[in-house]
Amino acid sequence: MANEYLSKALEDETPVIVTVDTFYLPYQLAYHKYHGSHAIFICKEMEDAYLIVDWYEPHYYKGLLNKTDLELARGSQYQSEDNPFSHIYPHYQSWAFQPDIARALQDKEETPVFLQNMKNIYQNFYKPTFSLLHADKYFGILAFEKLIQMLQEQMNQIGFHHLFLRKLHNSIFLLYIQKRILYFYIQQYSQNHGNMYANICEEIGALLAKYQNVLFIIMKYSKAEKKENTGKIPMALQTILLDEKKLGEHINKMAEGE
Repeated sequence: MANEYLSKALEDETPVIVTVDTFYLPYQLAYHKYHGSHAIFICKEMEDAYLIVDWYEPHYYKGLLNKTDLELARGSQYQSEDNPFSHIYPHYQSWAFQPDIARALQDKEETPVFLQNMKNIYQNFYKPTFSLLHADKYFGILAFEKLIQMLQEQMNQIGFHHLFLRKLHNSIFLLYIQKRILYFYIQQYSQNHGNMYANICEEIGALLAKYQNVLFIIMKYSKAEKKENTGKIPMALQTILLDEKKLGEHINKMAEGE
């Protein structure tokens, strides 16, 4: 039924987004090397293949994908701690993009949608949020702050525990990826409106560089044999936290149309 739905959508010229495992994509550097959940566009169906778009660095691929390879990529259930995207469950055998969504968006103006997204981002991450049921549960920027406090207090005891540092790297990496998407979104909107948010884009660009630096530090220490300079990790994260709070203030003002 999924294949029939996919074929019908493509007949109606509706692009479909499907989730896949990069291990089974022949054009990927990860092919038969690394597993990871990913998403691609399917644009057209051939007899034995699909015309796809995977517009993600470094591949930026537009071309054919054999139907057998797609079936393997969609059916993967690989699970490990290799990277934050290596837990692949059956629900990844999914597709997205309904034509009614496209029609609904056509009736929306760009600015209200952008402002609503900024509001959502502020409320979901930057606005301090507490759990009414669990006093020890934190969310968003507040959780990030508590994580740094924990590292500052316990880094000497944690030391170079490789598994802990790997999990820490994966968690920070997800924040980095989210910030990259945010940067791209604000930059595109800004360029369409006279570069009105150029300064904020510069700030996010500098923040991304700091994320890259701390990810390198964590990865380096996860492979180290000696306990040296463990304090560098929470110090680097504290700098990022200060920049994140400033960015949150900007996004809150953007959400209000300022």
